[in-house]
Amino acid sequence: MNILDIAYWAACVVLVGSGVAKVLEPAPFERATRDLKLPAFRGSGRLTGAAECVLGGLGLLSGSSWVALAAGVLYLVFSVAVIAAMRMGLEECGCIGVARSAPNTLHVVLNLVSALVCMGAALLGPMALGAGLASVAWPVSVAAAVAVVAIAGTMLALLSG
Repeated sequence: MNILDIAYWAACVVLVGSGVAKVLEPAPFERATRDLKLPAFRGSGRLTGAAECVLGGLGLLSGSSWVALAAGVLYLVFSVAVIAAMRMGLEECGCIGVARSAPNTLHVVLNLVSALVCMGAALLGPMALGAGLASVAWPVSVAAAVAVVAIAGTMLALLSG
């Protein structure tokens, strides 16, 4: 386990958190998607949220480079969408779902950093969360778990506006 694993797990937790939010409240995402002139249909927010949950969950549970690469690509897509939302002057991007999230530069930066973290994990071979925490002494394991929660919580709070 290393610092990249911790950052990757945090990025995966953010995917799960934002996915759950979209499943619970899909309207902001669907509205932003329509405002960006992208195809949106009733249920697209929930479908996107469910896909985020699955991808983030797989990232936490598997050591698959393909999953990490897919997460990195998804974060790049999010970055492009937020930039487009900023250029169009949208007041909400729908990224977090239940929380009003205005598109801004910090949002783009966090998405790009997450994309780089995920792609770095894909290149170096990500470690499953359970295996990573089990590979170190319990105090280090606890500190790593706390770091993952703190990083992911901070990111979600910052993205929520």
